[in-house]
Amino acid sequence: MNDVRVVGLESVIAMTGISRATIFRMRKAGQFPQPARLGSRALRFWLADIEAWLVARRAEGASQ
Repeated sequence: MNDVRVVGLESVIAMTGISRATIFRMRKAGQFPQPARLGSRALRFWLADIEAWLVARRAEGASQ
């Protein structure tokens, strides 16, 4: 089985260095991975999506 993990917003903030407000703004604009709803109030991000987003951002920076 694949190693599938989800992380909370605080972990995403720590991993990316991006503020909560910026993450929500980027999500709304379709520029950041969407979270999975695990319950009526529980949102978590797929770790693989966040890692892939970070790799893509790094590649964008290297090509500029």
